[in-house]
Amino acid sequence: MGNELDKLRKNIDSGAFSGDALNAAKSLYKEVQSRKDQLMNIINQARKNAKEFE
Repeated sequence: MGNELDKLRKNIDSGAFSGDALNAAKSLYKEVQSRKDQLMNIINQARKNAKEFE
């Protein structure tokens, strides 16, 4: 997931998209990055909770 986000970010930054495609790419990047961050927070919390029960 991270690699695909990196590729999308590079394409956005390099000018590979324009107009509506650029807006859609930026929106998609923002949404997917946000969801990835949420998932990582859940995973990190689960790891923390698991260590407390060891």
